[in-house]
Amino acid sequence: MRRDNGLGTCVVLAWFAACMSTAAAATAGVPANVARVIETRCAGCHGGEKPEAGVQLDGEWTAERLVSADGQAWFRALHEIESKRMPPEEEEQPSDAERATVAKWIRGDLATLERQHQLSIGRSQLRRLSREEYANTIFDIFGFRPPVSIDLPEDGRVDGYQKVARALPLSAASVDGTLRLADRIVGRLFKPLPAEPPAFERYPARPSEQSAGHLLELDPETIVSFNSDLNSGPFKGASCKVPGLHKVRLSVYGYQTDKPLPFGIYAGHVGAYPQLVELVGILDAPPGKPAVLETEIYLGSADMNDKAAVGDGIRLVPFGLGVPVPKGHQAKAAAEKGKPGLAVQWVELQPLNAPSIGDRFLSADFPPEFDKEFRQIRASRHHGAPPAPVAKLKSVKPDEFLAIMKKMVRRVAPRFFRRDLSTQEMAAISASIKSDAEAGRCVSEIIVDVVRGLLTSPDFFCIVEEPGPLSDFALATRLSYLLWSSTPDEQLLKLARQGKLRDSVVLREQTDRMLADPKSKRFYKDFAAQWLRLSAISDTTPDPKLFPEYHLPENDLLKWSSVAETEGFLKLLADENASVKELVDSRRVLANAVLARHYGIEGVEGGGLRAMTLPAGSPFGGLWTQPAVLKVTANGTNTSPVKRGVFVAERLLGVHIPPPPPNIEPIATDTSSATSLKEKLALHAGNGSCAACHAKFDGY
Repeated sequence: MRRDNGLGTCVVLAWFAACMSTAAAATAGVPANVARVIETRCAGCHGGEKPEAGVQLDGEWTAERLVSADGQAWFRALHEIESKRMPPEEEEQPSDAERATVAKWIRGDLATLERQHQLSIGRSQLRRLSREEYANTIFDIFGFRPPVSIDLPEDGRVDGYQKVARALPLSAASVDGTLRLADRIVGRLFKPLPAEPPAFERYPARPSEQSAGHLLELDPETIVSFNSDLNSGPFKGASCKVPGLHKVRLSVYGYQTDKPLPFGIYAGHVGAYPQLVELVGILDAPPGKPAVLETEIYLGSADMNDKAAVGDGIRLVPFGLGVPVPKGHQAKAAAEKGKPGLAVQWVELQPLNAPSIGDRFLSADFPPEFDKEFRQIRASRHHGAPPAPVAKLKSVKPDEFLAIMKKMVRRVAPRFFRRDLSTQEMAAISASIKSDAEAGRCVSEIIVDVVRGLLTSPDFFCIVEEPGPLSDFALATRLSYLLWSSTPDEQLLKLARQGKLRDSVVLREQTDRMLADPKSKRFYKDFAAQWLRLSAISDTTPDPKLFPEYHLPENDLLKWSSVAETEGFLKLLADENASVKELVDSRRVLANAVLARHYGIEGVEGGGLRAMTLPAGSPFGGLWTQPAVLKVTANGTNTSPVKRGVFVAERLLGVHIPPPPPNIEPIATDTSSATSLKEKLALHAGNGSCAACHAKFDGY
């Protein structure tokens, strides 16, 4: 059954898919008997220069238009036709026979035409990778995330979802951005290898940058932050130079408190004003005495950074303390009053990606002596050295170089193209390498250009499928970009190469394996952001007078925890194969100290989320009462029954609610007899022009 994603309030849409003459409709692809119904029931309101509700339906319905986005209106309105919701009650109604005529044509000839069209073009049309898909793919191959929000155009949405061709069209801007990103990426590759893996580097906590005494210098090694703001927890000299995952050690403790103190690790441009940072981790500082905590966080370098063209620094910010030390005041006074704070001594950072996993992946076929010589050549070229042609290499002969490159391309290309290279593709790449080598091009430029060519091929930055049944490689790509938002790994490609993914047992095994992988967190994050629209969590700010609790100092922790709870809840249900009923009626939640207060659960401390049972009689339970969902379905000032009703109808039940037409007032001006928002909405929904749509969601 097709989901109703409509074009306007009067889903009359399908009814009248065109206001045109019977003869014109019949010759253009709409049967004469169907066209007569359209002409007599629709043209009066939905034709001409100013059609009602902004729905323009006149014009010729060619076969091409019938299978276009416009033609989908017929399928969306099929239910409206058969349920007799349209035309509106005040209009002259078609007979049952006329309704049956239109419905029979939609289910029959039009559906057949649509199926034939899909077979000819394929179910999945060409689209580019979304920003997140591109960044994840590069991260999984190379180990760092490129600045996609700087170089790639913003992703579109269709019905709230991104991974569809209409939301991600290929454009000049996207191609240009892909070329810039490719240059950034290859600029990070093939540098001289360090003699030893990078060790931890320690950065001490530093005093306040605002004014002397704003942070408490407890002793030469310990700085205490009393404020839950971004001026807290600075360090001397901490700045990322190697993008990727870092292991972090922190020496911290809760000062003047007997409970664990949640704090956030913020990364970004810590020297900017206002600071360009984001929350990348949450830990609990133990009370009373120093302890060393460990975690892993991602840090960007100046050339691989979405926030600013600087290496990420970090700050540690305690949650829930307020601002007991305003600007210009001394932290000593807060300490004397017994206020709690976050005591910070030092942080140690260790890159886990040097050299990058992509560097190691690409050079795995290089003999050690050739690898060393090639890297030295590449480094010397950055300092102005002349080109080093293949013929003058000391470590390998020209024919050996060609063999090495063929082996490399044949092995690595499937990770980029998500399939094996064809014989013709392999021959073309090999011929290009040979031609460059014989022409005397520098060996480092030849190798880098091969990688750049893979990164700038449409087979990499687009999803490309052939019409007809899915190949095993296409199936692997769909599965991987669904569950990991990234390219298939070697195991998935191997099974595709062997033609085993069509086996339902193997497909289930791979699905279970991929869901058990940490990368599956991307699926729950993306799914919650798109299905439940949690990406809009920061789009509105509740009125501080009406909702002062939202503006408490731990708001960052509350916002982060709310979204993480919904993502974790979906993962919990999937991991346990729990009943779908728990989506709307569950007696368990994921909570930390701040969410536990929302749910009325006592005795919870710390910032970590864990599964808990709701108290008896709790009004909460299921997705629709989780804080993140309540936040995105409010209007920023107050609760919105209409917005939440539409949300339940569309997001849970798949019933499209078209937007109100331009000539419908949001709320009738004469509602003096109503004493509550509910009564005002009832008066509005009772309006004849509003009732048809409100009937679809008012019950929710």
